[in-house]
Amino acid sequence: MVLHAKQAFGEKTQSHEHYVKGSVFCGQCGSRLIVTMARSRRGVIYPYLICAGRHSKCTNCEQKSMFIPDVERAVEDHYRRVQIPEHVLAALRDLITAEFDRLSATSKQERQAYQHERDDLLDERVKLLQAHLDDCLALAKDCHAIYTSIDDSLRRVANQAFFDKLYVTEADTVDGEPGGPFNIMFNPEVQATALRRQTEGDLSRTRTGDVGGSNNDDLVGPAVSGFRTSFRPVRGVSEIMHQ
Repeated sequence: MVLHAKQAFGEKTQSHEHYVKGSVFCGQCGSRLIVTMARSRRGVIYPYLICAGRHSKCTNCEQKSMFIPDVERAVEDHYRRVQIPEHVLAALRDLITAEFDRLSATSKQERQAYQHERDDLLDERVKLLQAHLDDCLALAKDCHAIYTSIDDSLRRVANQAFFDKLYVTEADTVDGEPGGPFNIMFNPEVQATALRRQTEGDLSRTRTGDVGGSNNDDLVGPAVSGFRTSFRPVRGVSEIMHQ
């Protein structure tokens, strides 16, 4: 997302609010991006994002300041790029549903191999994801259209729901780190596996170990290891869905 910074003077670094604040991070050093207002020679004030690491001299980052309207457009474009097509969505629903069936059919002997606390956590994650699956898939399918149609307060909610971090670079791009369960749904390898299995009619033998080097528990979070992002109920789903 970047952001051709215009020459500006009189930068101020007091706290300013913006809906991307807290979700965006420096694409060079990983530090948070903070909002600042810059005043031009003509007295016009422009909003920018600057790297907190560079500003505080805690890193050797050379990321330049980024004009916030450019960042806003780049975030919108990122939503467009990760939005899941209808045919992929159907395959994902089949894959995840098949995994639920596999977990539900796990034999008592196998379940007893888990530690009690770990087993309870796995059950809880499965139930949570089952309860929110349709909402999450609907959001993933229409995330760009939804994001561009909602107001700033809900955009903040959407950014926090879909992504753990949005990394901004000076190449006019954003690279998002999705939060659970979207880290699974947006994963190209998971999508490719879902499509392949749908074509092969192989969903009765779901083996998530084939998906990106993960194991059978990865679709419901790292209760046992796998993807490093745990599933959590998506905050603000009902707000975004019914805006």
